[in-house]
Amino acid sequence: MAREPGFFEVDTVAHCGHSLKGKYLYSITLTDVFTEWTANTTVKNRAHRNVVGGIQTLVASLPYPMTGLDFDIGDEFINVQLTEWAETNHLALTRAGPNKHKDNAHVEQRNRNWVRKHGFRFRYETPEAMSLINELWTLIDQRKNNSLPRVKASGYGTAPSGRRKRTYDAPHTSYQRIIELEAMN
Repeated sequence: MAREPGFFEVDTVAHCGHSLKGKYLYSITLTDVFTEWTANTTVKNRAHRNVVGGIQTLVASLPYPMTGLDFDIGDEFINVQLTEWAETNHLALTRAGPNKHKDNAHVEQRNRNWVRKHGFRFRYETPEAMSLINELWTLIDQRKNNSLPRVKASGYGTAPSGRRKRTYDAPHTSYQRIIELEAMN
């Protein structure tokens, strides 16, 4: 696990409704493993240039620098364009292994609680829909990163029964975590 801010997990969510046929939009989610800062954007499709462009847009919106990026084995991430962009920006790239469902747990949780909850499971196809969804992501990202405190796993303790149990820190917003770490640009 990352010990300082800047290392992000990235994933995409298809806005295809109940059918994978035809063309539809995708949302890209970046989540910092350490501070839990999350940013979203929507792109036309999973073409390499659109995904790299979406990631560049998200990185430009971050309040502190990105140091690394972890992704799953999706074709949208395993490409020369993303590798060259990462090398140019001196970013470490790591990749989750196949069938390792917990490797990108932070971003997968945001996909469920942010993207699917607020973007629903509808089909979005048009440039107008993409513009509206991106406006929605701006508002959701601001609200959740700046206003909603969350606990973060901090280690393990022992329950009265003697069993091992997870311990958590005090609730903080992602913004508060960044301020405390003096990580902002």
